[in-house]
Amino acid sequence: MRVSLVRLPPTVHGAGDHGFVPMIINMAKEKGAAVYIGDGANRWPAVHRDDAAELFCLATEHAEAGTILHAIQEGGIPFRQIAETIGAGLSLPVKA
Repeated sequence: MRVSLVRLPPTVHGAGDHGFVPMIINMAKEKGAAVYIGDGANRWPAVHRDDAAELFCLATEHAEAGTILHAIQEGGIPFRQIAETIGAGLSLPVKA
């Protein structure tokens, strides 16, 4: 039996989400501003669910036993950038 491990980041996203980012968007709508904490430099890693699914398939088909795979390509997006994108999309101010 071959066993490998796929580690997912805190957010796996895609169309129709009801998770973290939609929650932040709804909070911005309710409060009238997109917000971030401190200087907003904290990074938030994520992966699209289609990419995560592809990685699981590749792991099943090709990974050697004991392989550990990480389903992220980058170190994450600064949360300030997430807030700025939400603010721009909703035409709301962005605040620390």
